Amino acid sequence: MKRVALIVMLSVACLIAGCDQDASARQWVGQVLETDAAVERALRAGDRSAAVVALTSLVSAEPPASVGEDEARAVRQDAYFRLAEIALVDEAPDRALALVEVALGLGDQRDVFSANLYIVRGKAHEARDELVEAAGDYHEALLITDAQLDRALREPSQ
Repeated sequence: MKRVALIVMLSVACLIAGCDQDASARQWVGQVLETDAAVERALRAGDRSAAVVALTSLVSAEPPASVGEDEARAVRQDAYFRLAEIALVDEAPDRALALVEVALGLGDQRDVFSANLYIVRGKAHEARDELVEAAGDYHEALLITDAQLDRALREPSQ
């Protein structure tokens, strides 16, 4: 989970660079970072219900209009991913599947956020003993990751 949280923070850092003049966007970014920290603290303390409350507030909050659509999607998809992981720990694969469907409905941008959603959906299918569906989801995540790696290797280093 920490890897995904780090990616969200990096995405948000990029967002900050574009919203220096917009107080509402800066405030939203601050709330995202605060929520992320609260979720991490709750999970370390074993308080999954507090983590769920914090993540649910994050996906429910409407970002300011100045926040880029892709940044808002990424933050929400990461939160849904984390909610789905908690649902799996709680042995609720049906709930995990429902959360992933909502998250993918925000857009499959073939990025790390989509790949993570396919992985957690695969885990949920595995928990339901739906191995063919799980394999399909894992394969989809692998295709996304492979394409990202290919793009990264083709880009000139800076």
